[in-house]
Amino acid sequence: MCSLTQRSVLVFAGSIILPVFMLGSGLVCRPLPARAEKPTLDHFKGLRSSEKIVFTLHHSERAKFSIYSMNADGTEQRRLSKSKDDEWTPALSPDAQHVAFFVPDQLSFKGDIYVMKADGTDRRRLTRSGANTLPFGPVWSPDGKRIAFSEITAEIKGAKVTDGKAGVFLMDSDGKNRKRLTKGWGMMPAWSPDGKRIIYTGEGRLEVVDADGKNAAQILKDGATMGSWSPDGKRLVYQSFDGKYTRIFVANADGSKPKELIKERMSSIGSAVWSADGKRIYFDREPGFSPGNIAFLGCGIFAINADGGNEVRLGADDGFAFLGGSPMKFLKYLHFQPTEKP
Repeated sequence: MCSLTQRSVLVFAGSIILPVFMLGSGLVCRPLPARAEKPTLDHFKGLRSSEKIVFTLHHSERAKFSIYSMNADGTEQRRLSKSKDDEWTPALSPDAQHVAFFVPDQLSFKGDIYVMKADGTDRRRLTRSGANTLPFGPVWSPDGKRIAFSEITAEIKGAKVTDGKAGVFLMDSDGKNRKRLTKGWGMMPAWSPDGKRIIYTGEGRLEVVDADGKNAAQILKDGATMGSWSPDGKRLVYQSFDGKYTRIFVANADGSKPKELIKERMSSIGSAVWSADGKRIYFDREPGFSPGNIAFLGCGIFAINADGGNEVRLGADDGFAFLGGSPMKFLKYLHFQPTEKP
């Protein structure tokens, strides 16, 4: 059986846990590579809509990661929550009235999922996690009645994660009726447009299961992770690790005819999600690592046509901005300090 760290190499193209204990390294953000141009009105032609994007942002003047929203063209960026907590992996409800998100406890390896109104008010806790447990990455069902999420439970000795397990869970939007969906390893769920199926990351592959936990099947293997269906259900966007960087692909819903959207290899592509009309894909860039040089290369949120091309950066470029998705993001920044049990 793979350990948690071994599994994370397969699933997250690097690691889930190990970066937690490397945060004294002094990470820096560098300017966006020259290849990606600054947005202009021509770039944004056809990109304007009433759609909102929610994301996590860290500004230099504030020590915490907070939830923000912006328009689909990157305008009207504003902070939603006034909490003093770090907040990660936000997800906007289908009616755009609520945001579900993950709040970590930096003093221990644990955290919980919360929900608030889209204006930042009426913040409520949905999960009550035990020790060494991280529920994260909530995603709303298309009808807004249920939330799927990932959960890691780690075995910790001293300051080391020795093993662990992960699964996909479901709960009602008020936190009730929690149940496990996957029998084996699973993370980063996404709902089908009709709400009948859920795609998720297994051990180095993409799998799909009915929303009642039946009929689990593999869609893609060879390191495919973090998949989601297009709004019409005909295509998938997903990521794959090439041994050094995470790359982004679009394929048919059955995994056939994959096409890589971005060819550059300066940084890894993070979370990728479809626009509401299925014409664009929003994604973030995660840190690009090279031997002897731990650095952020062009961190931020971007939009690209679903068939490739017309890539633009959205919003301000003076902070670290991330969408939801992989725990690799927040575990890079949060310095958990587990204590050895007697």
